[in-house]
Amino acid sequence: VDDAKKFYVDLLRFDLMMEMPTALFVSRDGYHHNLGMNTWESLGAGKRREGFTGLNRFTIEYNDQSLYNEVKFNLKNANIEVTEKDPGFEVRDPWGSLILIKN
Repeated sequence: VDDAKKFYVDLLRFDLMMEMPTALFVSRDGYHHNLGMNTWESLGAGKRREGFTGLNRFTIEYNDQSLYNEVKFNLKNANIEVTEKDPGFEVRDPWGSLILIKN
């Protein structure tokens, strides 16, 4: 949960909607939650392995150019690999899910 909070709240600038010792729910623009992360069936599971069921990839679109730029800066500043794409860029979360981030 701490790693999820650091990545999704601190770096990607999602708003923290609810936090428990075993779960985290984050959002943008006041929605109750766009993403939920928990350890209910996966504590200690590590990175997602290819060929297994689970979230593999998704897209985040920032409508605000300055927020998009801030997120990209945050990721690079945290030494997280950013791969340029057209449009946007790709990054992997701490569990290996591929995220396309665009503006």
